[in-house]
Amino acid sequence: MPGPAEAPPTTAVAVAAALLEASHRSATARERRQQRRMAAVVADKDLRELTFALTDEVLRVDEPQRAAARFATVVADIGAPRSLGLLDRSMLVVGAKLAPLVPRLVMPLVRARLIRESNGVVLPAGDPGFADHVARRRTEGFRLNVNVLGE
Repeated sequence: MPGPAEAPPTTAVAVAAALLEASHRSATARERRQQRRMAAVVADKDLRELTFALTDEVLRVDEPQRAAARFATVVADIGAPRSLGLLDRSMLVVGAKLAPLVPRLVMPLVRARLIRESNGVVLPAGDPGFADHVARRRTEGFRLNVNVLGE
């Protein structure tokens, strides 16, 4: 019997479908909400661009004043996508205006929200759980494609 890396494409598709169905069945209400939010990101070009810019250009800046300036610029350039709810759009616009004025107050809130929204999708490179997952998959014969922010 071929290993996972050698499985015929039809088998791989069937395994992927079964895993996806099992994942949907066991998802919590919180996970389903996050899935809907991530689906909105994938479906909306502007929201996708905003999300990538915020995670790639704002999250990686540790110094609050610089992060605030970048946050304000990103929001000014991209705007608040209509696919966001009214509350999220309002918080985004108000936060981007306030961030340069009070970066030590606003940027921890922005950072916390971005991390919460990307939890499970964007992982820290040094996460031991992720390293364990990669090692387990490798020993099972799977290869992973990991995208690093900033590439």
